[in-house]
Amino acid sequence: MKDILESIISKVNNTQKANQYRNDVAIFLQKDGYSVIKEVKVPNRGDGRKGKIDIVAEINNEKTAIEIDWISPRKKSLFKLENFECNNRIVILRQSKTVIVL
Repeated sequence: MKDILESIISKVNNTQKANQYRNDVAIFLQKDGYSVIKEVKVPNRGDGRKGKIDIVAEINNEKTAIEIDWISPRKKSLFKLENFECNNRIVILRQSKTVIVL
């Protein structure tokens, strides 16, 4: 999955608005055969408030949760991923075009 996302983010304009960036990543994942759900609700983002995971992608019964941040992983992103039931947890850093697998 890391290789696929690295290939995808090399094609996506990292200076566009966050929503458009997320949508573009989701579109490329769908083109690669993934089932994609954007903004998946979670009951707690680490501060007692509800939140959303940016993208949940699934292929061959393997579910990957993806958070997209700018410079470094945010605490709430890490909390959401750590508490979400899935096979893979990934943070994409837009500024450096980096994929971090947790």
